[in-house]
Amino acid sequence: MSVRLFPCVSIGWDYTPRFPAKDIHDVVHYHNTPKSFAALLSNAKKYADSHPEQPKIITINAWNEWGEGSYLLPDMLNGYGYLDAVKEVMSGEYDIYVE
Repeated sequence: MSVRLFPCVSIGWDYTPRFPAKDIHDVVHYHNTPKSFAALLSNAKKYADSHPEQPKIITINAWNEWGEGSYLLPDMLNGYGYLDAVKEVMSGEYDIYVE
């Protein structure tokens, strides 16, 4: 039996604002930048492209999880950086070696 795998890419995760007793060791939120997100998304796209026998589905967590620090929406820190990363990777413009 073959099991399909659909990659999921995340910007990061930090639920500590909701739980004041948590600290930095409870955060899955490292190196969050549009560039690092683009690299992860690029790897997910390579996987999907290399498996033509299954639907090309990649999920992204999440569109607007502000409380958990996982959102694609523009913000004051990165502007449209995460959305631009999606555009670059999916259009084929992304190059890991270009700053």
